[in-house]
Amino acid sequence: MPPRHAAPPTKFFIFVGPSLTSNPDLPYRLKHKLPLTPYVRAAFWGGDETHYSDFPAYQPVAEAEATV
Repeated sequence: MPPRHAAPPTKFFIFVGPSLTSNPDLPYRLKHKLPLTPYVRAAFWGGDETHYSDFPAYQPVAEAEATV
């Protein structure tokens, strides 16, 4: 049984899982509450280099349309 006046835990864990594979700027997106790019489950284990490092960083819609 733990002591009655034990300090609360100070460590925590954030699970990002598959979202990290399709969002190279994940900390930025989470900090600014931006939408996440959906992951491609078929690219997780094996296959070729497709979706290995070709997911883009977030671009606001106005900037994205200006570059097209």
